[in-house]
Amino acid sequence: MKINNAIATFFETKEQYTAFIAAWKTFIAEGGHKKYPVTSCGQEYDKISDLKCVHHLLYAALRGKDISKNFTPNSKENYYGEFEAYSDARSYIAHAVRSDHAFAVIQKVFGNTVTRDMLERVHVELKSINLK
Repeated sequence: MKINNAIATFFETKEQYTAFIAAWKTFIAEGGHKKYPVTSCGQEYDKISDLKCVHHLLYAALRGKDISKNFTPNSKENYYGEFEAYSDARSYIAHAVRSDHAFAVIQKVFGNTVTRDMLERVHVELKSINLK
């Protein structure tokens, strides 16, 4: 359950690929994956993280890794929950091609190393991968 020849498909040079990996590592090293509280109208809500399911999917898919490993059910989560997370992340990639806000969410982790063209191409490739 991976995209064959992904690195050559999505990255024109080795430098682009290494910049993509470096962006991920920098985001993690700077603590971007850590949860923080959200306050709105004077009330504090559940903690959230800037690292989303879509980021994990892209990080695996663009490197040609087995994406099903990112969607293994945790504890008592059922198979439907696993598929739903993958489906939502895949849909978000398609949404980010046309939405500036959604694209900015992806760029928060990967910076300029991921383009809308890459997202469109990876979305097409992911359509052929079904976790069922």
